Amino acid sequence: MSLVTQIRAAIIAIAEGDAQLRALTDQASGFVRQFRDLKGARLPAFGLFVVSNTMTGGTGVRREVAVQATAVAEGNGAQTTAEAMTDRLRTILTVSAFAAQSLDAVLLFDTERQDDAEAAALTARGRADLDLTLLAHTAAL
Repeated sequence: MSLVTQIRAAIIAIAEGDAQLRALTDQASGFVRQFRDLKGARLPAFGLFVVSNTMTGGTGVRREVAVQATAVAEGNGAQTTAEAMTDRLRTILTVSAFAAQSLDAVLLFDTERQDDAEAAALTARGRADLDLTLLAHTAAL
């Protein structure tokens, strides 16, 4: 399994294992998908898109992986729900959570992006983007 696949699987397992995210989405599972599969998802849901995967220096194989996590919700309070989802995801992506998924990774940076959140608050659909930069380490090849 590639490192990108491992990271995606770990983020899905961590998010879907979190009681607060399950409560926010009112779903037990299936609310985190690859971005391309988000269109058919029951909302609220996350779409994950691996933007880049770059080798860095150090012992073993160290990769800096950029992931975009997009939370989409609809209905009353959609923007608030989407923002709460990205806030929670940021909180739970810890070293120990990745280790529990047998992955040596750390969240280096995260950046929230919102396209005119005030305008989105006036619509029935909300969206919040969270750009994640992870440093992952695998054994030397």
